[in-house]
Amino acid sequence: MPKFSLFLFVIFAYFSIDLIGQDIEGFQQINLIDFQSNKLYKLNLKNQECQEFTAKGFQETHRIKLANIKISDFPLDLVAHDFQLSPHKFLITIEGTGQTYLYDTFERILTRKDKTYFRGYNFGAIQFIRQDTLISLGGHGFWRIHNIPTFFHKSLKEWELFGSINEKGPKGISSQFGGYSPKTDQIYCLEFPLLYTENNDNNYPLYTFNFKENNWNKLGYVDFNKLELKNFNKFASKWIPPYFFSYEISIG
Repeated sequence: MPKFSLFLFVIFAYFSIDLIGQDIEGFQQINLIDFQSNKLYKLNLKNQECQEFTAKGFQETHRIKLANIKISDFPLDLVAHDFQLSPHKFLITIEGTGQTYLYDTFERILTRKDKTYFRGYNFGAIQFIRQDTLISLGGHGFWRIHNIPTFFHKSLKEWELFGSINEKGPKGISSQFGGYSPKTDQIYCLEFPLLYTENNDNNYPLYTFNFKENNWNKLGYVDFNKLELKNFNKFASKWIPPYFFSYEISIG
């Protein structure tokens, strides 16, 4: 497949993650992109089926096997994040719930990995894997945005506080404008107001967190009052390292 066509396939699949799920009642769908084999997996949790698409246009549908899973635990309107661990395995988190799953594309088995009960505080958190550790930073819930860092404790199967990110950085962190770059080993993010409302001046500080130096650095500000950003929808964006992309229709 030509590189340009593959690029379009990948970008379309990325930006369709939240939109394709609307075909299913309750949005109970998880989309996975295998960059190593150029395949797209659409997991329909309601029907317990997986549609597999190749870059050449071939399509297959298979039954999903569930392990340690109660169907009633899936939120009706879920948003999922995924991380490819190996050629056939994906780690999946369900936003705002702490639910963590492992999907084996070869065996077609979806396994629940966590025992989380506390939920609702980390919708829109920045999530990434660093040194084999799944980390979640910030997010919003209960009408507030925060900067709480947690990590998934594999043996305890719970989310615990992550202590290496200090508190001298942004107070409000959201994945709409934040992300981790494996290449530079840094977090990039704007600081959002703590209350779940817009601030008056629309002038947001831009920070980076350097893991090696273990500190935050303020790079400057992004002024959304500027003419070229006046109609920019900050909540219609996606972080694909090392850039932010907007999928606002009027901007492109």
